[in-house]
Amino acid sequence: MNGHRGATEGELNKSESRMHRGVADDLRVIAGLFDIRMAQTADEDALHFMRELLTLTKVMAIVHGIMYMSGTPTGVDTQLLFDKIAKSVRLTHCTQTWVVFSVKCGETLLPATCAVPCAFVLAEIIRNSLLYSFEGVEEGKLEISFTGPDADGWYTLVVADDGFPEYAHPNVEQEDEAISMSVAEHIVRYRLRGTTEHRDDEGTTWKIRFPGEAGN
Repeated sequence: MNGHRGATEGELNKSESRMHRGVADDLRVIAGLFDIRMAQTADEDALHFMRELLTLTKVMAIVHGIMYMSGTPTGVDTQLLFDKIAKSVRLTHCTQTWVVFSVKCGETLLPATCAVPCAFVLAEIIRNSLLYSFEGVEEGKLEISFTGPDADGWYTLVVADDGFPEYAHPNVEQEDEAISMSVAEHIVRYRLRGTTEHRDDEGTTWKIRFPGEAGN
């Protein structure tokens, strides 16, 4: 009987794995359509908006693709996930600043239920650094680390850049960015059930903490 139950669970895992692959493939098709449309568009405001949507679409495709490759519904290889997200956001939002990324997650697994919202938050913070903290500079550094769970079962994401803090936080004239970051903080609070801290000290540092059973 136990053997039968294990086989059933195995089949469910295979089914979930195929589902993640299908979703990732569909999202890559959508991302490709965005690329085509962007190549046909000259309006900067429209391009800015489409890059936002393209970023989120690619992030979801990356998450589902890695969940397919991992073959487990319990956790995601955080190092691989964050590496891919950093590269994807960098390529989508090409700027004149040469940015060196450092991603240090070790062997920490990101709980599967937290993967998509955490990926969205990371992408928005990276985007904020690329477009604002590093605006007008030739080179910069962005460090990403992820640890957990701690004794209380919480995970910690830290993203730090060495850009200009005075440009890192949007003002009234940067309404689109203000909306973007408020959405990221909203996701942390209401989807991940976590906390957000940031400080401006020789750059901008974001510290995101959330429980492993976020949103459940």
